[in-house]
Amino acid sequence: MKKKAINQKEAIKLMKKGENMALYIVEFNDEPIEALETFLFVDNNIEIPDERIIYYDDDNIDYSDIPPLTDEELKAMKSVIDIPHVPLDDEVKKWLMNSEIDIMQLTSELLEDYYYKNIKIMRNF
Repeated sequence: MKKKAINQKEAIKLMKKGENMALYIVEFNDEPIEALETFLFVDNNIEIPDERIIYYDDDNIDYSDIPPLTDEELKAMKSVIDIPHVPLDDEVKKWLMNSEIDIMQLTSELLEDYYYKNIKIMRNF
């Protein structure tokens, strides 16, 4: 049996009605698909060939059911955000995570101090 060719918008309408998608072949065009509608394709084992057609409307995301981060969660994130590329001993990492030190400020001050002291030393030679 030959499958009927439809576009993604027609496919969405049919999937929402619970139609058997095995009877159809979806020929995608450049018309956008809302991000939540992509689940319909996943549930029906239909691959979206170009994810650039997926439309994300961030302005309409409802965040009201997401509680604000706690102080503990923010503190735990501190090491991930502030020092991800600096190899440190585990003991030092733990100390930094439990301290009230502004890592960015500390790093900046240490590097500047190191720089200016090196300049001073080089001038004395």
